[in-house]
Amino acid sequence: MRKFLSFYYLFIFCLILSFSSYAQQVVRIDNEEGLLNGIINTFEKDSLGYFWIGSDKGLNRYSDLEIKNYDLENIISVQGTSIIEILNFDGVLYMISPNGYLIKYDYEYEHFDKILQEEGKRFLSIARLDNERLIIGLDYGFLIYNIKTKKTSKLLQPETFINREVLVFKNKIFVASGKGCYIYSFDKDLDALSLQEILLEQKDVISIAIDSKERLWIGTETEGLFIKNGPELKPIYIEELQQKTYAIRKIEFDKQNNALVAVDRLGLLVIDEYLKINQIFSHDLDEINTISQNSIYEIYVDNYNTYWLGLREGGINIIYEKDNVFKQLSHVLNDPNSINDNTIRAIFEDENGDLWFGTENGLSKFSDQKFTNYNKKLFLTIIYGFPLVMTGH
Repeated sequence: MRKFLSFYYLFIFCLILSFSSYAQQVVRIDNEEGLLNGIINTFEKDSLGYFWIGSDKGLNRYSDLEIKNYDLENIISVQGTSIIEILNFDGVLYMISPNGYLIKYDYEYEHFDKILQEEGKRFLSIARLDNERLIIGLDYGFLIYNIKTKKTSKLLQPETFINREVLVFKNKIFVASGKGCYIYSFDKDLDALSLQEILLEQKDVISIAIDSKERLWIGTETEGLFIKNGPELKPIYIEELQQKTYAIRKIEFDKQNNALVAVDRLGLLVIDEYLKINQIFSHDLDEINTISQNSIYEIYVDNYNTYWLGLREGGINIIYEKDNVFKQLSHVLNDPNSINDNTIRAIFEDENGDLWFGTENGLSKFSDQKFTNYNKKLFLTIIYGFPLVMTGH
């Protein structure tokens, strides 16, 4: 009897381990789903819930139902198709191209504006500096652009090299560069940067991030992962990096304050606030519920703690908790009880709890689990509140 109970408890323990190892579901979105080929550089979510994806081959918009590609070369006559970073600035999307373009997206008219062009300069990163200014990291130096006055600063700190990531925190500017992690203060009256400190000088720093404890995490090309807590800078021990050096490509934090660290050839490491590795997501040829490759170049965590991973060889992996269940509402051809169109431009909940959807093919109301569709000639762009604001198509 005792042997039987021992076997029983061992079986239950193994079963629990098995279920816990599959606590997440991995969804793969690859080139067959409509994405352009290329390295995924950046993710950003807009105020309408669309997910924007920038790659070295172009710009895409993802809506859970479809992927729309934008040819910016033809739309606004930019040279090259690469989008290296996208920034949501109070609901307005700004994006940069490495060829020296700053581009703004207009929601209402689905229109792109080329608002800045710097010949001979290579844009690598962008961040919000304050309520009216952007800072752009270049291969050499920085530019500050004022979105209200539409004026650009002179080239700042031109001696800096490969400013691939810029992070603004408490009036300090942290920069991941090819020659270390640079920390600046900002004088808003002079549009000037003053160097305060250099960490890991002459080391190739790829990614930086600040956690909920205000600790600075630094990922490098060949030196591993570091954390700065107050004045102390120390390496984070990762056993797999002791014999070989793999690049720390990206650092992000989830809603439980875990660090998500993308390591070349290893995959995604989940590190808790006590610097312990709790989980590793890596590719397994024999298991479909794993990430599709171990080279991750971008990480985005949404409000549901879902991980969006941008991959080096194109495509996206989405890791979400299995109990994060949602219902998908979509247009079905010739089905009157489906939404008018899958391209949603506006959503509004009225005082009765009914949901109104402004689509590119008219207005839809979702009430009591049923859709009522209205004039398909109307092109709904904005729903601010009641009454509904509509424009003729």
